[in-house]
Amino acid sequence: MKLLLTFFIFFTLLSSLSAQQDETKQQNDTQVKSDVFSVSEIPAMADNTHQTLKKIRKEIKPQEAIVTIEKALKLVVDSLNNIQPDSLYKQLQSFYTRSLQNMRQEWLVYLDKLDDWKIVLQDRTEEMENYKKQIKKTYDEWDNTAKEILNMDIPETIQERVNGIKTEIDSTESLLSERINALLVMQNQISKQKLKIEDIVSRINQIIADKSSHIFIMDQPPLWNAFSAAEDTININQHIAETWGSFWKTLTSFAKTNRTKLYIHIMLLIALFILIYYFYHLNKQQTLFNENDEMLRASAFFISRPFSAAFLIALFLSVLLYPDTTVTIGELLVAIILIPFQRLLDGAIVPERKKAVHILSGLYLFIFILNNIIDYPLLRRFFLLLITIITILLFIELIKSTYPLHKQRLKPWPRLVFIILPITIFLLSISVIANIIGSFILSLVLTEGIIKSIIIGVILYTTARVIDGLVILSIRKRVTHALHFVQTYAGKLEHWAVLVIHFFAFFIWIKSTLRAFHLLLPVQEQLKEIMATSWKFGKFVLSIQNIFDFFLILVLAFALSRLIRIILDVELFPRIHLPRGIPGAISMIIRYTIVGVGIFLAISSLGIDLGTFGLLAGTLGVGIGFGLQNVIANFVSGLILTFERPIQVGDKIEVGDVLGNVKQIGVRSSTVKTFDGSEVIVPNADLISNQVINWTLTDTRQRMKLPVKVAFESDPDQVLEILLKVVREHPAVLDDPEPMATFNGFGDYFLDFTLYYWITGNIFQTKTEVALGVHRSIKEAGIQKPKPQQEIQIMISEGLDNVKITNSSKKKK
Repeated sequence: MKLLLTFFIFFTLLSSLSAQQDETKQQNDTQVKSDVFSVSEIPAMADNTHQTLKKIRKEIKPQEAIVTIEKALKLVVDSLNNIQPDSLYKQLQSFYTRSLQNMRQEWLVYLDKLDDWKIVLQDRTEEMENYKKQIKKTYDEWDNTAKEILNMDIPETIQERVNGIKTEIDSTESLLSERINALLVMQNQISKQKLKIEDIVSRINQIIADKSSHIFIMDQPPLWNAFSAAEDTININQHIAETWGSFWKTLTSFAKTNRTKLYIHIMLLIALFILIYYFYHLNKQQTLFNENDEMLRASAFFISRPFSAAFLIALFLSVLLYPDTTVTIGELLVAIILIPFQRLLDGAIVPERKKAVHILSGLYLFIFILNNIIDYPLLRRFFLLLITIITILLFIELIKSTYPLHKQRLKPWPRLVFIILPITIFLLSISVIANIIGSFILSLVLTEGIIKSIIIGVILYTTARVIDGLVILSIRKRVTHALHFVQTYAGKLEHWAVLVIHFFAFFIWIKSTLRAFHLLLPVQEQLKEIMATSWKFGKFVLSIQNIFDFFLILVLAFALSRLIRIILDVELFPRIHLPRGIPGAISMIIRYTIVGVGIFLAISSLGIDLGTFGLLAGTLGVGIGFGLQNVIANFVSGLILTFERPIQVGDKIEVGDVLGNVKQIGVRSSTVKTFDGSEVIVPNADLISNQVINWTLTDTRQRMKLPVKVAFESDPDQVLEILLKVVREHPAVLDDPEPMATFNGFGDYFLDFTLYYWITGNIFQTKTEVALGVHRSIKEAGIQKPKPQQEIQIMISEGLDNVKITNSSKKKK
């Protein structure tokens, strides 16, 4: 077998090399022939070349997208050239952190736009380069042709035609080079502008970090001296007008930049509304819930307000649609979410907490207006002080109202609230003091951070509840008509869907809280440093990022492999008719392929050179082979079982002392479930190397044999008739092959019969029922059971001392 396999591989490689050599030779011959045109071909080839050049000149005309990029790039270049780095740095020092965050996001949007432009220009340049290669090849052909016909006696018009084509090619090539150079110049400009923007972003990040580290400084005069501060003498109306103009500019810029995403967002909102309104309509007709499904009723608390629920989910998905939006737009989205959120509080929040949520929502809106519309320093300080005091009083009232529950045995989350509220009140008290003495940034960070964190947390919790209910409704409503996969794993799908939704909501809350407290950037930078931590082993460098990617890829590969197996086994294979064993082989090949590719990618993510890894694997292969020979033997045996298919899942087999159904064929071993309920793990090598009885290899029918013995006085014909009658009346006995009863002969004290019949299904039940039927029928017919008989002979001689007793068994005559 190994010799045949080696010969086949060698023959395939030899054939492949021979075919490649023939193909290369044919290409070379064709190229030699195509380098020069014959005189008779020149007119026709000249026409073809002219049409080709005409098409190329049309294709290389400046595209509208390129022209748009050129104009926009000029504006960006002019804007950035007017920025003086030193003056910009000094100017940025005077901005608050949230303004700096807005500016950074705006510059990052420009950076992404430049990246998009660069990709478009690179694609266009590559396309131009391909045209240039084509023209170069065409020019070489015509140049060789011109040299070939130089000393030939041909009409002058033919020579002029050849020279004219060469001139046309030169002109087209010059135009093409001009276009390529223009594209390269724009790419170079984009690279320069990217460096400038990256420098500006870096400066902004540095200033944000400096402000975060100097949060405890006195950045404003004490509140009792605030009226005499110079900056507060500015006309308040003018200040508010400037702030409103800046806010409106940010809003319009966001709309222009994300126009396509906004259209997608609107379509998503409409789709969600249609889906939820469908459930709302079913609920009105009282066909949505089962009478006893109280859990589903509690999950679907949002059904009565379909538009608010759809609007809430659509705004929640803004995190995915606009991941890098500015702080102002993010605050605006949260403010808009508060509208549908307030209408859905009844089912998500207990009534005792609704009042507190309403007040916090109002305070958040007030902070939003102060930050983005008024933004007058003195007003912000007074109103921030008022907001902080109201929040402290609100939390004190919450502690008083919930204190009676403190001594009760509560779940971890409610108990955590009793710990957090006093800490929050303490931080807000610090905010009040900081605002009064002039540490406005510290006061702003504490108050805004706490209110934003709580409001966003409650919004995310409510949104997660709404999405949970929508997913559960979608699964349960269609579960009886849905895919087999959904029917079988409906409970697990609900569990994992809810888990993923809540994890995603929690992740968003953590990110939002860090941003609210101005800690997002430092935490991101710290995480980058941690992930970049590496260790060097010779030429091999291992980092935490590589290790994280390695395990993540492996987990995803195994999870995908399992999901594919479930879908194939539950959904696809039951719907199509394939030969026995083919579904299992297909499933195993796909799973092994996915896992193999996953392992390959995981190893690559570690930065390991797979060529070196292959050499190392080859070096260690002999030692590993000896050490793991049993594991490898079982693995190979598993592959043989998969492709040769002598045993399949569900087969009834007998291997050694084990008799049962094959439950699973794994990589190393197979599982056989015996008829007494135990599960036996059988190595795959034993199923290949040992003798295995497969009762269902090609046919699920099984022949059963029942020996019957009756007394000598019985009528054999009557016994045979009774046996056949009993077995033919049993519903589990097959008519084909036909049952058969035989009379085997005479025993010492009985008549010997055997009943043969074929069945499918439960062996033990059918065997028992047939045996009981035979016993009952024989007894009712008056046929006696055989009884061993003995004959005792007593021989008496003269005198009692000579008595001899002989005991001998004798069959009954």
